[in-house]
Amino acid sequence: MLDSRVLRVFREVFDDEQLAVSDTTSARDVPDWDSLAQVKLVIALEQEFDVRFSTTEIGTWACVGDLKRALRSKLGAA
Repeated sequence: MLDSRVLRVFREVFDDEQLAVSDTTSARDVPDWDSLAQVKLVIALEQEFDVRFSTTEIGTWACVGDLKRALRSKLGAA
């Protein structure tokens, strides 16, 4: 469930219904993933999951897997 919701957010933010992301996907792997897209992505994820991330948390994300771990932590799911 979390994976599909995260993927949907990515596809909406990057306006690409064919976009595929895995836990190892990073900004280097997605051509339009720049600093502005990062901000949009964080806001969209916060809205989708009703959570808030600190700048420090976001700064530790190196890949989609890190982002998902942070989400799981906020949602209380392992």
